Amino acid sequence: MKLPQKLKEQWKRDPWLFVKYLVGTMILGFLGKTILVGAKEGTDLSTFFVQFVPLPFMMPSTFLVHRYLWNRQDASLRSELGSCWSASYAAQFVAGHAAFTLFAVMLGMQYLFVSLTIGFVSMLVSLVVNENIFGKSEFDTSTV
Repeated sequence: MKLPQKLKEQWKRDPWLFVKYLVGTMILGFLGKTILVGAKEGTDLSTFFVQFVPLPFMMPSTFLVHRYLWNRQDASLRSELGSCWSASYAAQFVAGHAAFTLFAVMLGMQYLFVSLTIGFVSMLVSLVVNENIFGKSEFDTSTV
């Protein structure tokens, strides 16, 4: 089945999904950027290291929000579904932080602008990827 068709079906099941996803992502993004700015402005850490400060809070929070939005509260990060989501998150993490390192650290662009741009692109990618992960019912959600 084509992805646009899956998104149309998801829209029919829950027409508010995209609004809830946008609001949830904006709240998480605001919290992540607040942590990022606090770490950058409040510490002597270099811009390279500052980008990793929000991770311990953001990964589990993002998973909790995403599993709620896709109505998969039975899944944990240690389940098959959680491991697929974690692999997707890790790939986006590497791509996003590589882009941040290139543009903010090496090219000297304004770190908050770079972070916001990467966050917006990641939001769109996550929506598509999450539909492939959380939208599938064949994933085992029991904890390993």
